[in-house]
Amino acid sequence: MKKLIMIAVLVALPLAAFAEVTHIPNTYPSIGRGIRPLGMGNTFLTMKGTDQNTLYYNPAAIRDYSNKVKWTTGMPVPPFELSWSVIRLIRDVFNFKDDLRAQTTTSGKINVFQTFVDKHIGEFNELEVQTPLIAAYNRYFYASLITDNDIGISFMNRAFPNFEINARSLAGLMLGSSWGFFDERLEIGAAVKGLYSMQNNRVITESDILQNNFDDFKWSNWQRGLGVGVDVGAKYMIHDFGSDIMDTLRPTIGFTYQDIGNTKFRWMKKNGGPASLQQTINAGVGIHPTFGMVEASLMADFREINVKKEFLLKTNFGAEVRFPWLAIQPALRAGFSQGYPSVGGGLRLWKLHWNVAYYGREMGMTTREKGSYRIANEFTWIF
Repeated sequence: MKKLIMIAVLVALPLAAFAEVTHIPNTYPSIGRGIRPLGMGNTFLTMKGTDQNTLYYNPAAIRDYSNKVKWTTGMPVPPFELSWSVIRLIRDVFNFKDDLRAQTTTSGKINVFQTFVDKHIGEFNELEVQTPLIAAYNRYFYASLITDNDIGISFMNRAFPNFEINARSLAGLMLGSSWGFFDERLEIGAAVKGLYSMQNNRVITESDILQNNFDDFKWSNWQRGLGVGVDVGAKYMIHDFGSDIMDTLRPTIGFTYQDIGNTKFRWMKKNGGPASLQQTINAGVGIHPTFGMVEASLMADFREINVKKEFLLKTNFGAEVRFPWLAIQPALRAGFSQGYPSVGGGLRLWKLHWNVAYYGREMGMTTREKGSYRIANEFTWIF
């Protein structure tokens, strides 16, 4: 009888539950998040432009490149981030789907659903693959074809059996440029991005399983649309005023205003179009000294200043130590992002740049609510 009552309640739930917005937070930056910054607490606003990350974190640093045009690509092995348990989850999802198909009764499907959710309760799993397909840049311009694909699956609600899925893919063209003022101490840059977005953002409950058996994830039901966004940034190296200490430390401040006015996907919309990329105001400070043959950076970035949330969720601290005189140019990194530690490293092997990171990220809306740790790897060719 208890089972019958549960089934009746579930079937009576409104169909609006299919489109319920998940509580999976957005990432920063919204496209092009780099493995090198992640290893140092995802700080990068005041970093000098030396690699492919500049356009996505602070376009002002484009001015730091040399006059020579460089080309970069993430192929054939794209940069990726994943949580430790995501591989096991992918296997379990396929088994879950097969088990559901094998059930012919409502109670059997409910048992399969509850077993699957109970096995993963308390977990957040995420897989992100982002690829600068090809990019070209020098100190006057940056042009990049890029894709950024992310899927997050959350099992955080212990009171009511469900799981949240936010699958998103962005692809498009980004163009940027930067200008220098006051003997190049002040750099101001801007970037324009034309992006095609595809998204499926849903909370899956028992009633959804009974009513449509994952039909909502058919390609025809994805939200799609084309949009154009604008980012601006500034970077200023504070004058040394004749001080040797200031000249050594090279203190720098940075500022970005990304996705100005929210990047909306207004054209070629399907199923109402995907969610907008929310505008963010960000500021950072850093010092970038050189001690003999060792280069270092120590930075603090404050993200989403315009968003109402706890201060710790906006804070990022990081450091990087580089040894450019060695043949493989190793780098060591560490930091804290939203209160969670991160570590990373990098090597340059001829034209190949290799970066790895292990870091934590807050998945909740309050401090230390839902921490998630993941590993990240990146191979980038720069010619």
